[in-house]
Amino acid sequence: MKEISFDLDLDFYTNHNNISNQELVKETIEYFQQGPGKRAFKPLTLLNLLWKQYNFILETIDQPNLVIETLVNLPLFPLEKHILFGVIIKWFGGYPLEAPSRLPGSESHYKFRKELLNVFLSYIDDTPEKQYCKADLNRRIEGQAVAIALEKYLNYGLDMKTALEATGAILEVENSYRNFEDLFADAFKNGALKKSTTSNNYLLELTRYNFEFNTWLQKTKNWEYGDRVQYKNFLKLEIFLGFLKSLDADNESYSRRQRDN
Repeated sequence: MKEISFDLDLDFYTNHNNISNQELVKETIEYFQQGPGKRAFKPLTLLNLLWKQYNFILETIDQPNLVIETLVNLPLFPLEKHILFGVIIKWFGGYPLEAPSRLPGSESHYKFRKELLNVFLSYIDDTPEKQYCKADLNRRIEGQAVAIALEKYLNYGLDMKTALEATGAILEVENSYRNFEDLFADAFKNGALKKSTTSNNYLLELTRYNFEFNTWLQKTKNWEYGDRVQYKNFLKLEIFLGFLKSLDADNESYSRRQRDN
């Protein structure tokens, strides 16, 4: 197991600075501590195995066939593989899958997830993981409504709250995202950000905007760095769009100074 797993403490996984989606981490720990998952893995054993393979997937996603071949040939028992594959799918959003988006690398990522899902569902027994690893469809529908509202705001200037009400979705524009990655992805795929051409560039842009957004929050919103509860309240589209406008204003001011000089 050592060759295919990390050797990290549980504190690593429960640290928001390492994995921002702590809701998912907590749910995973509980499933393997108290739920059906404990028949195969202890929570830390699963997390170390999952995180090693999860990072391998991200690093090799441009070669989906290689990723699948590597995962299928892991030295694990069939049930262990089945459970691991299900949790990987869950950590990538669950199933049914969503079609590829305009995000860079989306086609390769979708191809990988579709093939892994086929392997996962082909397991002969009707396991609890086949239910556990399904997507939260209510949350997914809410996300789709927000994405549509953002698109109408960016393209036509329609007030986001008005657009959300038009979808009939039961949520408010003030709702927060679970983490910065989800917020950034919605803003990116709906045109609020400059498009990157490769998955590597996308990750670099995500990192840069995350840092600049956090800095802006400290300067303009009095965010106390490290306060997770306060930070979650700032993970809203309207706040992020305000941050982007401030960047545009700063860039324009800088350009004027350069022209004047």
